[in-house]
Amino acid sequence: MIKSWPGFLPPLVVWVVTLLLVGIEDVAIRLSVDGQGTVTPLLALASLLSLTAPLLVPGLWGVAMLAARPWYLAPLAAVVWLGVALALFSGTLVWPLAFLALAGMTAGAVFLFRMRPALALLVVSLVLAPYLIWSVHQFFESWPELSTQIMDMQRELLTGTADADQVELALAAREDQLEESMALVRKFLPATLGLEIMGLAAMLLVLVWLEARILGLSLTPLGFPPFGRWQLPFYLVWTLVGGLGLVLTRQAALVTAGWNVVVLVATLLSLQGAAVQWEMTRRTMGLVPRVIYLLIAGAVFLPLVVLGLADQWLDFRKLESSAEGNPPDDSKGG
Repeated sequence: MIKSWPGFLPPLVVWVVTLLLVGIEDVAIRLSVDGQGTVTPLLALASLLSLTAPLLVPGLWGVAMLAARPWYLAPLAAVVWLGVALALFSGTLVWPLAFLALAGMTAGAVFLFRMRPALALLVVSLVLAPYLIWSVHQFFESWPELSTQIMDMQRELLTGTADADQVELALAAREDQLEESMALVRKFLPATLGLEIMGLAAMLLVLVWLEARILGLSLTPLGFPPFGRWQLPFYLVWTLVGGLGLVLTRQAALVTAGWNVVVLVATLLSLQGAAVQWEMTRRTMGLVPRVIYLLIAGAVFLPLVVLGLADQWLDFRKLESSAEGNPPDDSKGG
């Protein structure tokens, strides 16, 4: 379908749509300030678009990168869009979308230039990193105001349910819980941010591929094996050992860094454990029981980590021997 369009049309359409997104958000913010926080349909629409922007915007620009003829029309349109948007709107609104557009075009370039899966994920993750780091920074900047609002709501809920002293004690306990939760979030921020970046990069690659296929573009898949045959590189084991070594130093900064490494690597190894479980139950369970079983195991988490770690040595699925022997595909489980 999209192949019949003029080569300049896909980037032009995405250019207009993205500029409209910034305009809607800008007008909604102005109306919100003038209306002293009154919720309007436009403000509700802007909030919805803001929530979907991390996938909507890069998905559109990724498809524009693949559909433009020649391909460099998409980056050119993005540069022109950036100049126009900065001239019309606040940079606070424009720059986050600019990074998302760049991430989307990078995802499109991954398919265009047929990068290897690991390299593709790394490149898109690096491009997404500034946007997500900025988002986290914005959250911490707004946390004092947000925590104050939470405590005000708690005070309204508790007022009248007990005497004043009991209410104050309950509020103090709630405030301590909030501070402890935030301290824990800050402690494991590097690990959670790293996982969020990689997860969003993987989702973006899948989204761009699906959108391109829906629009009739023929793409070569990235070459990821079926989920049941996922195997992570062995150096993650040594990375985990290094993280545990940092924990054992008992130096505060090194211990925090070590735990972040452990959480990050353990989460990745749990994916390999899930892949092992998925493959080992292929002949004994139907699709729905396998999904339920995997969700239950994922909720427990630690068994999947142990299974993924053990698979690095024991090769439960015999992937190495399969690769050496190159047996015929047995996708039907016969």
